[in-house]
Amino acid sequence: MLTWNALFGPELTLTACIARILVSFCIGAILGIERRMRQHILGMRTLILICVSSTLLMELSLYVPQLNGGNGDGARIAAQVVSGIGFLGAGAILRTGLNITGLTSSGIIWASAALGLAVGAGLVVQSFIVVILLFLALVFFEIFEERFFPAEYSRQIVLEFENKRIDMNGLSDALKQHGMKVKNTEISRTMGEKNLQVTLTVKAPKEIDFFAVIDSIKPLGKLSKYRFSD
Repeated sequence: MLTWNALFGPELTLTACIARILVSFCIGAILGIERRMRQHILGMRTLILICVSSTLLMELSLYVPQLNGGNGDGARIAAQVVSGIGFLGAGAILRTGLNITGLTSSGIIWASAALGLAVGAGLVVQSFIVVILLFLALVFFEIFEERFFPAEYSRQIVLEFENKRIDMNGLSDALKQHGMKVKNTEISRTMGEKNLQVTLTVKAPKEIDFFAVIDSIKPLGKLSKYRFSD
């Protein structure tokens, strides 16, 4: 029979173990739903596997001393989970062009393992509080960041003008009108030729109308070629 003691009590009965594993399953699913909502590769099945497996290992950590009459270090298995999950989390971090992706997914892998261990130890209420806070942070703080800190993505802009020089301050102002922040500027021109190439590394919003950006740049000179890349 499922009782409150099965979830929170120190004794590892079969009912207690099954109840905690089911709670861990739900927590992993909640975090996985958030990742799939954003169309990330890391999804429900992966996080359920991590969370439930961590719970099982935590239960094993608690069961070994109980089986041996209090002898044995119950923290050793849990410690190996904490150190080992770092390798899986690191594998989620990728560099795509100028941008690094997967940091949030890596953090969720770490959090999923921690929640699984906590549920296995009987800290069910604390685990649910943490998973609710994590879900709220992942869903709603993105809206906050996009509203107040929109320029997050690194992009490279290559412009070629049929001019010997252009107004660089005017170019910077034109980009700022579209929420871009210039981080690095490189200017090159072959001596004896009039073509001028300007390469800019900028921080830009996730969604941007590149054609509108070009329309803002055209009055600065005779633009002959342009390229945007991430």
